[in-house]
Amino acid sequence: LNKTRVDNLKHVKNLNLWGNDLVDVSLLQQMPNVEVLSLSVNKINSLQDFGHCTKLQELYLRKNNIGDLQEVRFLKPLRHLKILWLCDNPCANASSYRPYVIWHLPQ
Repeated sequence: LNKTRVDNLKHVKNLNLWGNDLVDVSLLQQMPNVEVLSLSVNKINSLQDFGHCTKLQELYLRKNNIGDLQEVRFLKPLRHLKILWLCDNPCANASSYRPYVIWHLPQ
């Protein structure tokens, strides 16, 4: 909370934790109002906790450990999501990566 300049995680709008070797991001469940998340270059392997961030507009997750393309389904409730950056994750190597993401996240 010291870096965020807020006294409650519910008030965080923008969070940059790039390159911190994060695996567990369950703290996101307490951040429903976050709009921009920069979590590239970590060790995140699931998108499940991101589904709680209902106001999320931009999600940067380059160079993590997201291996299963089906994880993208956890982002379906994020109706405001306009930017999703998953390149350099194992799931992005799938031949169906781009069409799969567009199909499941048409917004």
